[in-house]
Amino acid sequence: MVVRFEATVDDVVDVSMRTWSHSKARRSWRLQGVIMTAVILGGLAYLLLRQETVIRLTIALVIAALGAAFYLATYEDSYRKRARKLVREQMAGDSRLEVTVELLDKGLVFNQRGTTVIQEWSRIDRVDEADDALYFYGQGGICSAVRKRAFESQAMKDEFLKRANEYIQKSRGSNCSTS
Repeated sequence: MVVRFEATVDDVVDVSMRTWSHSKARRSWRLQGVIMTAVILGGLAYLLLRQETVIRLTIALVIAALGAAFYLATYEDSYRKRARKLVREQMAGDSRLEVTVELLDKGLVFNQRGTTVIQEWSRIDRVDEADDALYFYGQGGICSAVRKRAFESQAMKDEFLKRANEYIQKSRGSNCSTS
């Protein structure tokens, strides 16, 4: 079964964000950012204030906590903006990307920009259905998406999803089930 759709910059960013959300490196970067923000803001506040040590320390700790909270509150949006800028650069602006997806015995096959990627069924952990896409999550946190606009009908989407789940289950043996 073959489907085609045009992916937008936002589609590519969405998949990237879903993939990176499972990244240990990304979580580590976020933690480092929180700590650095808290230390820098708290340290500056402590050094610049001219009150008693206890008051300076209390104010510095409050400012450090507020800075860390602000960092955490804005991190996801900031990361998404950077990812969008990178994707736009790679896609040469706001152009659309023609994506072909095929279900084969050997795996889920994506073809875009002259590159073919095969995700073997045994390496796909699950398929999640969202309002606008079917998300295939693989080992290592890899995420791929088939946008629902690729399907001519609900029945076609249902058949695609059914076949994909059958392939995943078959790759695990008859005693396993998928979600």
